[in-house]
Amino acid sequence: MQSDEQKFLLLDREPDWRRGYTHGVEIRAEGGLALALAPKFERAASLPEINAAAVALAFAAPSTLFVLDHLGRFHAYDTNTHELQAVVCQTEAGGNRFTAATGLAVGKETIYVTEQTRHRVHALLRSNYQTRYVLGKRDASAGKQPGEFDKPLAVALDKEENLYVLDRNNRRIQKFNYRGKFLRQLSHAALRKPAALAVDHAGNVYVLNLGEPIAQSAQKPGLALDPRDAIQSLHPEPPSVFKFDDAGKFLQRIVLHGPSPRFHPQGFAMDAHGKFYMGDLREVENGGVHIFDKKGLYLGVCSGFRGQVVCLAFDNHDHLYVGGFSEGKSQLAHLESGKTFLRHGVYFSDRFDSTVELCRWHRLRLRAQVPAKTTLKAFCFISDEAQPKPPEEMRTDKVAWQPCLVSTVADPEALLPAGAGRYLWLKLELSGDEYHTPVVESLRVDFPRISYLRYLPRVYREKNAANDFVERFLALFETFLQESESNIFAMARYFDPRATPSEFLPWLGSWLAIASDESWEEEQKRKLIERGYALYKLKGTKAGLEQMIEIYTGQRPMVLEHFQYRRPMILGESAALGSNSVLGKKNTAPLQLPSLPQAEEFPWDAVLQTDDAVLQPASSSQIGEFALHEEAPAAGEFFKETAYEFTVVVGTAHLQNEGQRRTLIRIIEEEKPAHTRYYLREAGKQSRAGADFFVGMSRLERSERDPSRLGQSSRLGRETIVLAQDLTPGKIGAHTHVGIDTILH
Repeated sequence: MQSDEQKFLLLDREPDWRRGYTHGVEIRAEGGLALALAPKFERAASLPEINAAAVALAFAAPSTLFVLDHLGRFHAYDTNTHELQAVVCQTEAGGNRFTAATGLAVGKETIYVTEQTRHRVHALLRSNYQTRYVLGKRDASAGKQPGEFDKPLAVALDKEENLYVLDRNNRRIQKFNYRGKFLRQLSHAALRKPAALAVDHAGNVYVLNLGEPIAQSAQKPGLALDPRDAIQSLHPEPPSVFKFDDAGKFLQRIVLHGPSPRFHPQGFAMDAHGKFYMGDLREVENGGVHIFDKKGLYLGVCSGFRGQVVCLAFDNHDHLYVGGFSEGKSQLAHLESGKTFLRHGVYFSDRFDSTVELCRWHRLRLRAQVPAKTTLKAFCFISDEAQPKPPEEMRTDKVAWQPCLVSTVADPEALLPAGAGRYLWLKLELSGDEYHTPVVESLRVDFPRISYLRYLPRVYREKNAANDFVERFLALFETFLQESESNIFAMARYFDPRATPSEFLPWLGSWLAIASDESWEEEQKRKLIERGYALYKLKGTKAGLEQMIEIYTGQRPMVLEHFQYRRPMILGESAALGSNSVLGKKNTAPLQLPSLPQAEEFPWDAVLQTDDAVLQPASSSQIGEFALHEEAPAAGEFFKETAYEFTVVVGTAHLQNEGQRRTLIRIIEEEKPAHTRYYLREAGKQSRAGADFFVGMSRLERSERDPSRLGQSSRLGRETIVLAQDLTPGKIGAHTHVGIDTILH
């Protein structure tokens, strides 16, 4: 098999996975699939003593869960001791029960209860359960004005204790401050049947909308479209969640893709991660708490509670409390979040496009972890039509999915079923035991179909029942030998320093006799091997040393040869220092040279003349940095002491330890000529500009003072080197040493 005979499509990044549809499966941030986390049932407290069902729950820190039953009575449940006690409250009418109470919210000082039939919201003090104030019309009738209600169904609080009231028949949400003052209303034209609401930590408001059945006309097969022949069918609008910000601005509508088209939510809550939890009104005995992610995708059912869900609430630890019926009894259940996985989940991929008509897809490869007690199944659907069925049907069993593999081991792979088509869809089923989950990290599909069957005699390649078995049997050997074949096809990359695997770098470097110690990073090794051949040509030269240090430190060094510093002033045969000759700057006073005891060593016939007197210098006298000699020395005498010395100025700020510094010294020792001597000057660790500061290589710490500037009268001190970024010849001033880095034309 040639390397370019087959192509493949890969699914391994989070954005690519999210193009598909999940059901009970979670897409991980690093890419890949796993069963979604679900709350685990921890404890259930039966409420037979009150002979009533909970209709609303609200948690109050630190450990009290308030329960409102269908008879309009209050109960307090201690989540630490699991004790349930009745609470006696005083309503406006003087009784201790509310009429048709459905909504409950608890703040720091106030408890809020809604009465549907009286169209009012009661605010009670938590300290004594007495009425603080009442919202709504005084005569308990319905109203449409701000602060009036028509069947208030639910209430919720934000972190600032602002109250949100779901005004069902007016199809709006009204917002009040903690004193009961009306602030604003939230509404939307598509909000037809609001049923519940919740508020997140950011102050965003989420309103559950049940939708309404929409009548649609369906034409009878084979008949002309006539109103008398039309069949009226009820197509349920899916439930959705409307999201508003705290200012009342509509943000988005989240459609809930429920477990069935007739899903009817009852009870509504949201956790700290943005997941939605709700029951199903149609489910009685075998119902449960259904989970949706923040995009409305269905994740599955919470384990542990089975029955009819009526109300839901979260505490400050993100634990879920459920009020409902189970086994014919009123139940209050506590479900702890994030402790178990869903038992089953499905992922439907987006279509794979081979761009080839009637393509025969070859193999499916999964990089996956499949722990004990978990199973991974794969199915496929092949078609030449880009959209053979509506998207919602492609995610159901209405599609003729063909089984591909069933695996309980890691990294499974299988031949795809026989069939031709340009497009491929995949369905993955993940199963576990609540405590373990398979994890699919990547998915790869190879095409077109090329197998070892083509190497067999013609009789084995004929299309018959045995052909499929032989092809699958040979696929076992393809799996065993494929890695070896792939390595052979990709052999060239092992000789490329940029492409070879890191474990092969020492082997590739040995071809050029290059050995690097542990202080070399991988990228440095790759650069060294890549430029190794060219560096051999420069070994022992200034350019070779500079390049080696640059590879290791990441910064080009400055190599200064000492003989370039010595620029002797030599007077030729016709040159003379006369009465008007001046060395250095202009003199304003006579030149005076002291006479020293060793004067006999000085040739006394050497005379320096000034305007006022003739001076005879002593043998140790010097003018500036220049020594005066009677006769010209040999050609190389001035450079003899420094001819084999040089200084390396290198930035070492990034060297992290002494071991890396020793490696730098070893590089210089190996690359320099054997007969030379060097000095290492480190730049990059200075914190102030001054002696030994290298502009362009040293690190200057900022201070509150104004930055230093060089003017006409400014001077750079001794041993100060200025490095310029522009090394274009012909510029005086780029460096302070003429002849080393500055070229005059």
